[in-house]
Order: sequence, then structure tokens, then C-alpha cells
Amino acid sequence: MTNQETTPASDTQDSLRDGIIHSISVPRMARLLEKCGFVPQILRADDGRPAVRFMKLGMSGMVLMFGNSEAHPDLFRLCVLTAYLNGEMPADQINAISARGVLPKIYIRDKTTVVELCIPVEAGLSEEAVLYFVSAFEAFLKAA
Repeated sequence: MTNQETTPASDTQDSLRDGIIHSISVPRMARLLEKCGFVPQILRADDGRPAVRFMKLGMSGMVLMFGNSEAHPDLFRLCVLTAYLNGEMPADQINAISARGVLPKIYIRDKTTVVELCIPVEAGLSEEAVLYFVSAFEAFLKAA
């Protein structure tokens, strides 16, 4: 990952209808993470995919952005929060979490537990709903 210029985009660049977000820019996602108390860092993966790393004492993760179009290359319809936890969570614990219908997707990769949560902004979410997804993801990670 490499650092990317962090020029703030105005909120009017996001696809808003009646205060509902249908697509979101990387800088706006970074500002929403800041509202939740995280320190964001806008990055670009080697393949060019935009991402936002978020950090808070004892916790870090990434937001990967998906679903842009040629007409709006800086707006994305899906955000995937991803965190890597040290070690492998026991299979019975993963199964118990999945059985409760908790939203994050949890799997093991390379002896690391990966937790992912998709924020489907394309469905139409308020800013408060996006903040709720981020807060719920943080709460889940703290409890894990």
C-alpha cells in the first residue's frame, strides 16, 4: 500500500438524495471514520484499489472500496470493513457467532482470523447508518 493525496472532497460529490447516501467518496469515508474516533489514512493498493486504513488504540483495519463506474470513478457503492486478528479463532466460536446471525463474515486465512463487514451504501443509507455500521464493527472487534 502507498500513501495517496488526501484532498478532501466536498460532500456534494457523494450521491445524495434527501440526505441518503447511495455512493460515497474515499475522503468522506475517512471523515466518517474520524467521527467514530479512528485515525484514518487514505491508501491505494498495488492494484490501484482505493482503501482507508483506520486505527485506534489497540485496533486497526482497512476499508476497501468497490463498485465505482466510469461516469463516477471517485464514488463507490460498497465499502468493506476488514480487520485481521492475531491467531485463529476456534471454529466453534466462529460457528456460534454465525449461528446468532451477527453480520460480520469471519474466516481463517494464514493462521489469522479475518473479520469483514460490508456496508451496502448503494441501498441508500443515512450518514448515521454508516456510522452505526462502523461502531458495530468496532464493538464486535472489542468483544472478539
